[in-house]
Parts: sequence; C-alpha cells; structure tokens
Amino acid sequence: MRENERGYFDKATAAGVKVAQIGSDAARQKAVQIGAEAARLKAATSHAMEERIVAARRLAKRGRRKADDLLDDAVHRIKRDPVRTVGLVFAVGLGLGALIGWLAGRGDGRYRA
Repeated sequence: MRENERGYFDKATAAGVKVAQIGSDAARQKAVQIGAEAARLKAATSHAMEERIVAARRLAKRGRRKADDLLDDAVHRIKRDPVRTVGLVFAVGLGLGALIGWLAGRGDGRYRA
C-alpha cells in the first residue's frame, strides 16, 4: 500500500507542476496583452495631447490677431472722429464712477469713515 500511495503522490505532484506551468503561461500571455494595451493607450493619449496642444496654439494665435484687429479699429475710430470718442469715454467714465459710488454708499455702515 505504501508503494501505491507513493505513486499517487508522484502523479499529484506532476499534475500540480503541469497546472503551475499552464497557469504561468496564461499569466505570461495576459501580461503581454496588458502591456500591449498599455502601449496602445499611451500612444492614444500622446496623440490626443498633441492635438490639444496644437489647438491651444491656434487659439492663442487667433486671439492675438483679434486683439490686434480690435486695437487697429479703435485707433482708426479715434482718428476718424476724435470728439465723439472723447465724449463717449467721458460718459462711460462718469457712468462707472456713479455706479461705484452708488454701490459703495449702499453698505450697512461698516465701511464708512
């Protein structure tokens, strides 16, 4: 009976080794798959970041051009009609001053001297 038990032990050990090898092969394959997926995600992320950087640069360039156009238009308008421009600036300044004075006077008294 002792010999029979030894045979079962050897068979069980061999089966365990085989299962471990199959498991390690499967784990190796899974690791390769995960590595490939990570590389694909890295490439996709890198591509998306490059696209966003290019879009941001275009937006900055477009904004700079728009600001230059606005400045040129303002200079042209001031040269074309200086009296109206000075009157408009005076009216806007007076309106903002009145609004700020009104908002400052609406407080509950904590900020008054």
